[in-house]
Amino acid sequence: MLTLVRNERGGALVTALFFITGLTAIAAIIVFITGSERKVAHNEYTHTRAFNSSDAGSEDGINFIRILNEAPLDADGTKIIDQDTYTTLYDPNASTQEENKFQYDVTLDGMGPRPGWDQDRYVFGDFTVDAEGASAKASSSVIEVQATRRFETGY
Repeated sequence: MLTLVRNERGGALVTALFFITGLTAIAAIIVFITGSERKVAHNEYTHTRAFNSSDAGSEDGINFIRILNEAPLDADGTKIIDQDTYTTLYDPNASTQEENKFQYDVTLDGMGPRPGWDQDRYVFGDFTVDAEGASAKASSSVIEVQATRRFETGY
């Protein structure tokens, strides 16, 4: 004849161990997700800083085109300005600032008249500004901007 064991001592211990194991697994998952979200946020932060630096470079290149005194006589497709070093965006000596920098190149794409404008008086230059920005955390971003400038020639 089969006799059932009615001694249930230790049953609560097994239940508690399963419960604690489940809570530990949930806590480990939460720690992993929090760590990966922190890395994603940091990467987004450094990329945004690099993008803003390259945007500053493109604005500086457009400003260079804006202050040209006369129409460039260079052949189409030549670089008017070719920066081979970076310009620091912020003061690198300030303890609270990270070093963000940019450089840009300005290329003359073509010169010519536009319909509706006096061809003897105005000439238009098409330019390309290639700007690259970098943040201190080894992230970089590149922007290409097309710009047109009107020059007054026959006055």
